[in-house]
Amino acid sequence: MRTSCLLRLLPLLWGGLLVLGGSGSAENPDENDPLLCFVGGTMRPAMEKLVEMYKAKTGIPVLLDYADSGELFIRAEQTRRGDLLVVHDPYLAVAVNKGLADQGYTVAGLTGVIVVAKGNPKKIQGFTDLAKPGIRLIFTDPIYSTLGHIVELMCEKTELYDKIMANCVTRTKTGGEAANAVGLGTVDAAIVWNAVAFLRRDKLDAIPIESRFQPQPGVDTVTTATFGLIDMSRVRVTAITLSFSKQIEKARAFAAFLASEEAVPVWKDRGYTSLETSLDYDKSVSLPQDLKGTLFLYCGAGMRLPIEKLVKEFEAKTQVQIQASYDGSNKLLGQMELTKKGDVFVAGDADYVEMARKKGWISKAVPICFFQPVILVQKGNPKGIQNLSDLLRPKMRVGQGDPKVAAVGRILPRLFELHGIDPGAWSENVMLNTATVNELGVAVKLRTLDAAVVWDAIAAAYAKDTEAISIDKARNVFPVVEAAVLTFSENPQAADALIAYLASARAQQVLTSTGYSVGNP
Repeated sequence: MRTSCLLRLLPLLWGGLLVLGGSGSAENPDENDPLLCFVGGTMRPAMEKLVEMYKAKTGIPVLLDYADSGELFIRAEQTRRGDLLVVHDPYLAVAVNKGLADQGYTVAGLTGVIVVAKGNPKKIQGFTDLAKPGIRLIFTDPIYSTLGHIVELMCEKTELYDKIMANCVTRTKTGGEAANAVGLGTVDAAIVWNAVAFLRRDKLDAIPIESRFQPQPGVDTVTTATFGLIDMSRVRVTAITLSFSKQIEKARAFAAFLASEEAVPVWKDRGYTSLETSLDYDKSVSLPQDLKGTLFLYCGAGMRLPIEKLVKEFEAKTQVQIQASYDGSNKLLGQMELTKKGDVFVAGDADYVEMARKKGWISKAVPICFFQPVILVQKGNPKGIQNLSDLLRPKMRVGQGDPKVAAVGRILPRLFELHGIDPGAWSENVMLNTATVNELGVAVKLRTLDAAVVWDAIAAAYAKDTEAISIDKARNVFPVVEAAVLTFSENPQAADALIAYLASARAQQVLTSTGYSVGNP
């Protein structure tokens, strides 16, 4: 994990007012007026084709305005003109935080690749070849570029960081500039988005970067005051409808088209990574207007950060007041057993919901996110821990969630089996058993422990003072978090609405911005 100041927004270079065509005014547009869509330059070829397809299909014209993503964001924010913004991460988070986003659709993904001159004269086959003596490299500047940060992360995954960086002769603001330098022969190689490489396929060859150097979900993240937590492993291209659009329904329809199955081949054929297209943000989550009364929520401690935020939003949108108990999932089951009261259960592992279901306590349940276990270590990783087996070394101070209480402890036997770890040898190094995963984060932060297995989202919360080591995905487990309505709820309508809100696109935006993973593990 790393904490950094990501992407200082570019100075405003464009100050004129945008004037929409057609007979209507900006305040009262005519139905024949075109939509105005701000588009990051990398997305231009795909968007031009999609606009052509959309007009042929609906008759609705769309004007495209291109620039760097950061400049476009400022342009839209300061002029408050236009209908949509098509940019890559992290600008959806910015638009949401500034109140500019109406809806946000994931339409495609971006992945970094190595570009070299046609024919690959330097015979560069993979990432480590960038450390060879005499190779001239150009990287994008992390001050301006998301990919600049990703390159730094990838370099840190090797023992060749100094050699690779010594070969970097200069930095650019954009990937397009870096790719052009390779095409002109100024440098031998650069790392750019796959879509940037596609645009120059007549002059450049693209070399995939090995998966072991690629950013890992929940581990390689950047936490910033401006953007929140950005997962570097999944850079999305997002179509954002702007909250000040005067043609919001038309804008939403076009954004949905950009994320439709019909549009997927256009993105794919122009070099983009396939991601599951989805509505990732919607500020207008609909809730029944007559919700009132109270709810009691049982919530696993590892979910406290996003759930508290979503509960406050739910209360603000309804007349419902919510009380909550945050604790280890098994402890929460004990509370239910004792009281037979409560309305909603958010467990740190769906297995706990299944236990409650077998007791007849669950009327319905929905998945809301999933956890990825990681190894949390002290800042700088002074013990050189690389995998779970390293925690068996003599005198290693290890912490774990109590298997009888905490979901993060309950998954340990499965990890031991996958990694061939002797539970007895492991227990000899366990210095602390905790009821909740949060306590493990505090202990590693305070250096009373050398390491502990925690959820990726908990590691993200302690990223300033600790580091996270990924666990091989093929030998990891991914507990699904579910929100369930309890059969003894005295306010089932409100409970149903709450779990629907926790599974909504708005909730997914809150979950991902605080380090949680949504979708399929």
